[in-house]
This record gives sequence, C-alpha cells and structure tokens, in this order.
Amino acid sequence: MRLSINQKIMLLMTVMFLIFAGSITAVQGYYVMQLLTHETHAHSAEYISKATDLVADAVLTENLYKARNQILDFTSGNPEIAYLFIINDRKKILAHSFLNGFPRDMFKVIDQTEVERGRPLILETERGRIMHSRATLLSPRVGSIHLGVYVSQTQGRLFSILYYAFKAIGVMMIVCLIAT
Repeated sequence: MRLSINQKIMLLMTVMFLIFAGSITAVQGYYVMQLLTHETHAHSAEYISKATDLVADAVLTENLYKARNQILDFTSGNPEIAYLFIINDRKKILAHSFLNGFPRDMFKVIDQTEVERGRPLILETERGRIMHSRATLLSPRVGSIHLGVYVSQTQGRLFSILYYAFKAIGVMMIVCLIAT
C-alpha cells in the first residue's frame, strides 16, 4: 500500500509531535522534581520557623511538659508533618512528637544532619519519603529543632497540576488529529 503525499506529511507530523511531546514531558518531569524538592524544603523551613516561635519560651524556661504539648498540638493539626523534636547541645531529647517513644534510629539521622548542616535529608520509611530538616533553636547553646515532612503530600499537589496539564495536551492532540 502506497501512502499519498498528504498521508506521508500527516505521519511525519504525528511522529514529530510525539517526539516533541516526549521531550517536553521529560524536561517537565525533571523540573517538577526540582520544584518538588524546593517546595518541600520551603514548607519545612516555614514549619520550623513556626515551631521555633511556638516552643522557644517553654524550652528557655525548661518547661518541657509544655514544650511537648505544644509540639503535639502543632504536629497533630498538620498531616504534612511526620515528626518534630528538639534536642539540646549535648544531644539530649528535650521534647518530641513521637507517640510511641523516641526511635533509636533517629540518633543516626541527628548525627548525619550534623554533617550535612543546612541541607535536608531524604529518608525512606515504611510510611513514605520524608524530608528531614534541622535548624538551630535560638542559639547553638540552646539546641536544635528537627522536622520531618512527608514528601508525598507536596508531591500529590504537584502531580494533580501535572495531570491537568497532560490532559490538556492530550485533548489538543486529539483535536489536531481530528481536524486533519
């Protein structure tokens, strides 16, 4: 079967469109992952700032019961937050949001964040990926505040935006194919 010139042009246009759409999808996927990391890190910084403001007085006055209750209130109202804890400069746990006690494996994370100062860590857990961030609590002598944020929460919002973008591209492709 021989193809007419119009069919050949149409086939060439379809192949070019698929290559173009595939390359745009790949580039967009890369930038979405960069945006995901940046957005989750921005949320972590915002949450750490709010938590620091919330518990600073209780930690300074050594009212650790009040600090723990404030942390539990803060984390229970936000499904994005996996955990929050405060340690002093001697690595003693002052307050935390873990309901079943402070996990021993978290001490490894504390040591690793000491090395990676300022850079968030991505932890793989049974409940999903968590971005662990650390910030100084008022001054290094007071201690530090550690926060874990579920990456999947932010990822879900970004992927819903992508879903509608790809849906629009698909509709445009179908309209172009029908029009020709």
